[in-house]
Amino acid sequence: MPREYRSALFEFLPAEGWRVVAAFDCGAITSDAGALPPGAANRVVHPTERFAACFKGQGKAELVEHQIGTLVTERVVGIAVSCGV
Repeated sequence: MPREYRSALFEFLPAEGWRVVAAFDCGAITSDAGALPPGAANRVVHPTERFAACFKGQGKAELVEHQIGTLVTERVVGIAVSCGV
């Protein structure tokens, strides 16, 4: 079910004589749009898959929640996004 958002303005204390108001009514947004190009490149060339193969998990298999490949991909794509790739 789609969420319904109400337009609301939040007013803060003035800063250096300026009125400070925030609105959070931008509509539908995504938090991963910056990761689309590096993620797409990773799905084609698979560099993180090869990189993850260099690591060996030390934990007990029954307690592992995230695979090494997933963690490496998340970190590499995160670095690429922060660098503006």
